[in-house]
Amino acid sequence: MQQSIEENWVIANYLKQRAAVETAYAQQLAQLEAQTPKPDVAFERDVGAGLKKCFEVVRAESSECEETHRQRGENLLNTSIDPLQRFSSRYERIVNLTKQRTSAAVSRFVDAAHELQASRQTYEAKCRALQAIYPDYSPPDHPVWLGQWTFTQRQVSHLLDSVEDGMDGQAILDRVQHELGTQCTIHRSGPGRSQDLRRTRLAWIPAAPEANHRIPPRRQQHNREVALREMNHADAVYRECVRRVDRLRMQTEEILFNHYEEMESLELERIQTIKQAFIGMAATLSNSIPRYAELYDKMMLYQETLKPDKDVEFIVEQYRTGRFCPKPFIYANFFYGAAMDQLFGVSLEEYSRVHKVVVPPLITQGLAAIEAGLIERIKMWTNEVPLEQVHEARDRLNDPTRSLVFTAESLERYDVQVLASLIRLYLMELPECVITFELYDPIKQFYTNQHLDDAARVMSISNLLCTLPSSNFYTLKALLDHFHRLINESGGTQADEWLSSLTSLFCHILVRPPVESTLNSHDRHPQRLLRDLIRQYPVLFSDAAIKAHEDYCHRGAIIM
Repeated sequence: MQQSIEENWVIANYLKQRAAVETAYAQQLAQLEAQTPKPDVAFERDVGAGLKKCFEVVRAESSECEETHRQRGENLLNTSIDPLQRFSSRYERIVNLTKQRTSAAVSRFVDAAHELQASRQTYEAKCRALQAIYPDYSPPDHPVWLGQWTFTQRQVSHLLDSVEDGMDGQAILDRVQHELGTQCTIHRSGPGRSQDLRRTRLAWIPAAPEANHRIPPRRQQHNREVALREMNHADAVYRECVRRVDRLRMQTEEILFNHYEEMESLELERIQTIKQAFIGMAATLSNSIPRYAELYDKMMLYQETLKPDKDVEFIVEQYRTGRFCPKPFIYANFFYGAAMDQLFGVSLEEYSRVHKVVVPPLITQGLAAIEAGLIERIKMWTNEVPLEQVHEARDRLNDPTRSLVFTAESLERYDVQVLASLIRLYLMELPECVITFELYDPIKQFYTNQHLDDAARVMSISNLLCTLPSSNFYTLKALLDHFHRLINESGGTQADEWLSSLTSLFCHILVRPPVESTLNSHDRHPQRLLRDLIRQYPVLFSDAAIKAHEDYCHRGAIIM
């Protein structure tokens, strides 16, 4: 933007000086006319008056040129210089104001991130201090698995307190459903009695720490209470810092996106204004004597080659720092990690391990809700949705306890385009892309090796995909199954257009290098890979390929 400001003033000053030259030349021609004696005196005795007439024509040419150059100077000032100078002042004012607002937002975010780092260090220090005093401490929000359901210890304690003696298994299950208030169905596992359920509760209640005979028991209890209170306070501060920093991150991303859109629109207007100034100058020169016609044609020819949209695209490509890849701040509990407190930004493996699912419900149920949409499904993926709407939906759904009961019907209340953008944002915010970083270079070698034919390359890719973690493998399978069916539904030339749109949109989301640089920013193999994955989906995810993946995971589990 600073370079554009300098360009504006350089062009405006040149046009201003050119107009001044035209005006000065007109003044010199006027002075020449005033200083030259009239032909009537000098050529008084010219009987034939032939030379006098010729001189009068020469003098008339100077007079006409004086008027022409004076008008050229005025026209340049009115049609080119004044509009360009007004726009240059407005352009510089807007750029400076938006730069100040953007810098302020980034500074607030950086300060909050430093505060978050300090609060996390304090929280972890308090946790270690509590463990030193109370080694067997277990937080009340620690996850507890009862069959296929995940609860916190606090929830289980509340449920067990509500169970009465003598209740049979069905009565206990009815009481659990009533207390939870969920719509899920809990299957009866046996007759059971409340006494047995209460004995189960004792299995995870931490044992009291061994007494230190050097410290009085009352003093030990006081120390534990103080340490626990300080840890809980630090935990609350840490949680709030994570939420506040992540909100600031999303606000900063929105400000930056709005800033980029505003600057792109302003840059487009700038080039169009300069183009109009050049055209106005060319038009002014075209009104001059015929010898300037060739110059005018040449200038107009060059103006036709100037395309504002292509110029802006070149500027964006020239100064781009990388693709949009958000890095969310997540709350990581000292005892049980991050997957219990948020959905977005948590790795697929951790989410799968904690919640006992292979593919996140946001992906499976989200794709089901999209497929139930009435509009053309390919447009759901390719149409742009404002980032504010996507962040609003993300904020409402970023709750793992709520995400476990996602259904296609519960997600259908969201606009399908927002839902598609939300799935895309979820994939972008993963700490590691679905096709893991370690596979980026091997895949690149497959597409740069000229000795591999298509069949051999597909087989090599299939063998490589079998090494993915199970959560990554089946998440990729669910996405590609959806895209494969979308392409098959179209057919013909439209299928090629849709395939090109999908690969351009998702190639760098599903596979990207750990660090983006100028060495890999123009790699084409991610797009070629996704094209092959969609087209060759039945081969790459056949029963044999799935069995090979399961065998690979089983061998890894045995080794561990």
